[in-house]
Amino acid sequence: MRNLLRITGLLLGLALLVNVGVMAAARRAEPKTQQFIFASRREGEWRLYITWVDGRHVRPWADMPVEDYMTAWSPDGQWLAFNADQSRGKLYRMSAKGDVIEQVSFGSGSDSAPTWSPDGQWIIFSSDRYTRNYDRNTELFLISANGGAVEQLTFSSLGDDTPEWSPDGAWVVFASERAVDWDIFRMRPDGSDLQQLTGSSSDDVFPSWSPDSQQIVFESYRDGNRDVYVMNADGDEVRRLTTHPDYDGVPRWSPDGEWIAFVSTRSGNRDIFVMRPDGSEVQQITFDRSDDWSPAWRPATDLDWLLALHLIAGLLIINVSIRRKLI
Repeated sequence: MRNLLRITGLLLGLALLVNVGVMAAARRAEPKTQQFIFASRREGEWRLYITWVDGRHVRPWADMPVEDYMTAWSPDGQWLAFNADQSRGKLYRMSAKGDVIEQVSFGSGSDSAPTWSPDGQWIIFSSDRYTRNYDRNTELFLISANGGAVEQLTFSSLGDDTPEWSPDGAWVVFASERAVDWDIFRMRPDGSDLQQLTGSSSDDVFPSWSPDSQQIVFESYRDGNRDVYVMNADGDEVRRLTTHPDYDGVPRWSPDGEWIAFVSTRSGNRDIFVMRPDGSEVQQITFDRSDDWSPAWRPATDLDWLLALHLIAGLLIINVSIRRKLI
């Protein structure tokens, strides 16, 4: 009898390991456990919406129109930085529940495209605050996440825009017109050690870091069509990920590194899609007739916990899902 119990226990343990592995593989195969926020005109003017990454439960994020479409989550997922329309494009931050909204930047000009430092203490953004006639010759600036004094980081006579802080905190990547066409550059967070990463004769824009800070995904027109490309963090080994004849761009890497979200017009208007980092398994996420734009993944701090215990012969299945309410 004792040996029978031991054998039964071993079989149950093997069944548990096998089935948990199967469930983990299934979760990796479908991006259903993460959320992202995006901008959409589905109600007439640009507003923010949030959805699960399989397109479930699309809902307005807050009753505040946005002027700039580039939003950014804080590393802990508790705050969203964005550009609001009320005060000629100033930066705001909103709590994850949407019940607290605070203005972060003040002054002249339009502030946009915020990106958080990995410790959540600082925000780098683009602004035309020091340009004449607001001609969009934007530079990059640094500000405390709580607001305060602004420090200018770049001093190009042309535009610097869409910065993104690397997850390891070492670099800030951004698009710039300083090389005639829009190209991708990187610099240290204090503005030093400026390096040009791309040099194609067409625009390279909207860079986004991989979670391990080793790769950068971006939009480019280098092959005669707007497509998504990826390269190493130093600019080497550029690879094309999308080849559809319609527009593909504004890519954003998921926090777990498993997916890249991007905007495409292959459905007839701007919708949001996801794909694997190698360009495979393309899936459409939003289906509205109005334009959807600029997905921003929420950091993986409030993911579902799923415990699946499958005992052999299907005698017992226990699925326990624990989800913290996000909104």
